[in-house]
Amino acid sequence: GSSEASGTRMHCGAFLVQCCYQATATSSCLFLSGAAQNYLVLKLAAGVGVEVEQPFVTWTLAALAPCIVCFVGTPLLVHMLLPPTQRSTPEAPRAAAST
Repeated sequence: GSSEASGTRMHCGAFLVQCCYQATATSSCLFLSGAAQNYLVLKLAAGVGVEVEQPFVTWTLAALAPCIVCFVGTPLLVHMLLPPTQRSTPEAPRAAAST
């Protein structure tokens, strides 16, 4: 495993943590109810006269393409910026089976 204390965070820990963090942010943007600021933006738009008839459907359809790009592109970009030094983990299935 990776650990900051042992200096092995770049084995694959930094890559995995950053990918998971970015995937969480992207998925919260995909759905209107995914994050509080999404609903706030809808209310602010209504305050200036922009009414959305089906806000949940409209929000999801509008966010779908950018989120797909982010879901595909984020691991590629993170792999370039934080390349894992350990790319093969043949012991992982045995370790998972033993827990």
